[in-house]
Formats: sequence, structure tokens, C-alpha cells
Amino acid sequence: MPPPPSAAYGGYPLSAPPGYRSRPSPPPAIWLVSAILVCTGALVLYPLLRYGVPLVPHLFGSEFERAFAALVLAALLLIGCFGCALIAIAVLLLQGSKVGRGLACVTSSVVAFSQLFEGQATSVGGAQHSAASIAILLCCIAIVLLVTLPLDVRAYFAHDAYRPVGVIATSVVLSYMGVVTIAFGVLLLPVSSLAGKYAAYGLLLIAVGVALIAANRPLHAGVAGARVFVSLVLVAYVVLLAAVEGGMQTPASLLALGLCVGCLAMLWLLPSSNAHFPARRYPITGS
Repeated sequence: MPPPPSAAYGGYPLSAPPGYRSRPSPPPAIWLVSAILVCTGALVLYPLLRYGVPLVPHLFGSEFERAFAALVLAALLLIGCFGCALIAIAVLLLQGSKVGRGLACVTSSVVAFSQLFEGQATSVGGAQHSAASIAILLCCIAIVLLVTLPLDVRAYFAHDAYRPVGVIATSVVLSYMGVVTIAFGVLLLPVSSLAGKYAAYGLLLIAVGVALIAANRPLHAGVAGARVFVSLVLVAYVVLLAAVEGGMQTPASLLALGLCVGCLAMLWLLPSSNAHFPARRYPITGS
């Protein structure tokens, strides 16, 4: 006699439980925010596609060509990965994921603060620069308000109520950091023709990226040590970034700081995250 469907498929039934309501279609506000994120991601991704792809054949040229192409691709890759992340957040929003909503709020808030910080830290750019900064700031504020305040939007995301949002959001950020770190490590290998130390740096970055991605499995499994390890990794990343750049003085560093702080807050403060990592219980032995 074959096992019941719930046992054959990992405990998940094939049919919907009684009283289950399918997810409604996304509200107009979510469509608007997703369209903004997709358009912004496409604009950010354009330099990588326009100028980065033609540089790929130069990775197989002379030593100088390989080194120059690798350095330029590394810079373009960082920008392109951020564009891909914006498009991925838009897809998560259309799927009704609270993870996507959290990442959209954190990213928009950090970009808004970085624009304010940049406007106060420099006086270069004139009126046109100020107008662009104000437009970006208002767009970020509108995104946060549209994905949090409307009643139909809150009801739309209420269907995603049984997942540890902080854990999944942190896992997404770890995967993003791991992929970017591995890509940077691979691009540093051709630069070793200029100095042998870059090969060691590249291999080290590849190992760190693999470790970041591998940390997702114990994190999903609810291992308490994984949460502590990931928190230490995020703190170390922020400290290293501040040391390399001489302080948080660029929008990119502020964005990384905001993502790490947001993930730490969701990982330790949200009730769903704390329930995902049960407190360690010690057996009581009699005397």
C-alpha cells in the first residue's frame, strides 16, 4: 500500500487544506513599486551589458588586457549585481513575499539616507544634482509608504505569515554577498599577471563566498550557532568595509551597512526568527 501523499512529499499535502484561500492578485501599489524597481534595475544593469560584455574576450588577451578588463569588469559587476537585486525584489513583491517587502524597505531607506548624506557631504553638482537627489529621495519614500501603509497591500502580504522572514531575508543577502564575492575573486585571478598577490586575494575571496553560501543551510535548519556565525560575519563585513574605505563615506558603503544592520535586526528581533531558533534545552537529571 503506497504511503499517503503527505508522507510521500515531505509532509506537505497535495491538496489545499479546508478554508484555504488562494493569494489575491497584487494591488495597484505593488504593481507600481515593482515597475519602478524593474526600470531602475534595468538602468543600473545597462552599463554592465553595454560595456562589460564586450570586455569579456579581452580576458583571454595579453597580460595587460586581461588585468585591465578584469578590473573594469569588477567595477561594472558590482553595479550590475545591484540592478539584478532590484529586479529580484520586484519579483518577490509580485509573489506577495514579506521578504521582498522587507528588502524593498531596507534598500529604499538606505538609498534615501545615502542621498541625504551625499548632499550634505559635498557641495559639487549644482542645482541639477540637487534635483536628482530630491527625486531619488522622494521615490524611495514613496516605495516605503506604498508597500507598508495601504490596507489592501497589508492584506496582500498577510498571506505570507508562516515563514521566518528575518531568516529568509538574511539568507538572500548572504547568497547575494557570496555570489558577488566569488565573482570578484574570479576576476582577480587574471590580474595576478601584474602581481602574484592578487591570485591569493582571488582564491581567498572565492573561499569566503563559498562559506557565505554554505552558511545558508544551517541557518535554514534553525541551528542556533549558525545565527551567531552569520551575525559575526555581517559585523566583520561592516568593520572591514569601514577600514578599507576609511569610514562610511560613499553611497555603496552606506547601502552595505544598511543591509547588514537590517538583516541583524530582523534576525534577532522578529518573533518569527526567534521561534525559528528554539532556545537550547538541557536535560534535567535527578540527584
